[in-house]
Amino acid sequence: MAGPNHPPQGVPLRGRRVLITAGPTWVRIDAVRHISNFSSGRTGITLATTFARAGAEVTLLLGPVQVPAEELRASGIRVLPFVTFDDLHGLVREQLRTGAFHAMLHAAAVSDYRPISEVATKLPSGDEELILRLRPTPKIVDEIKDLAADLVLVKFKLEVARTQEELFGIARSSASRSRADLVVANDLSEYHDGRHRAFVLDSENVLAECETTQGLADSLVTLLTERLDAPVFGSVRPVV
Repeated sequence: MAGPNHPPQGVPLRGRRVLITAGPTWVRIDAVRHISNFSSGRTGITLATTFARAGAEVTLLLGPVQVPAEELRASGIRVLPFVTFDDLHGLVREQLRTGAFHAMLHAAAVSDYRPISEVATKLPSGDEELILRLRPTPKIVDEIKDLAADLVLVKFKLEVARTQEELFGIARSSASRSRADLVVANDLSEYHDGRHRAFVLDSENVLAECETTQGLADSLVTLLTERLDAPVFGSVRPVV
């Protein structure tokens, strides 16, 4: 059997349908301005291509990133683009309500806050100060199990400059709140020189430790192959 850092050979996920989110979400300030984050979507895109090579039928909800969707579709990936937080929120609900998916990897960098009010036109420029009041956005990941209770859910938790003990504690607490089956814990301070150190955790154990984005994707293929081997997903409906 392949270890957690070495994916199984062949197409172990043939017949499995996987929903993946990638990239940033925008929230509008006015008709021409928005708030976003620095996500490139690279992790989610690597997951999508790796899972597709492993035989999975991949639907990728892809935010506003530089990678052309046509390149991903050429790899057999079903790509549904989004731009704003509301776009992604609606797509997740729409896709999960089909009952079509065996697993979901929620790797998108979702906006945590949005302006209390959105201006329909354009705020004037030239003022010495612009004050924005923000309110929390709904936690999309916390709704997933309500929409698809039997789905294998992989959550991603990014922190900055935490000790490993702190990182693991935050990640497991976050996973418990969302009822996620696995959580990927990573720290932005560990991103450098092509390195992307990440850990895959369940409620009790460290299941994989990875040094690159590709290593993380390979480990998740292995771990989800093991979890999806159980014959409890026979009622999953086809994608329409």
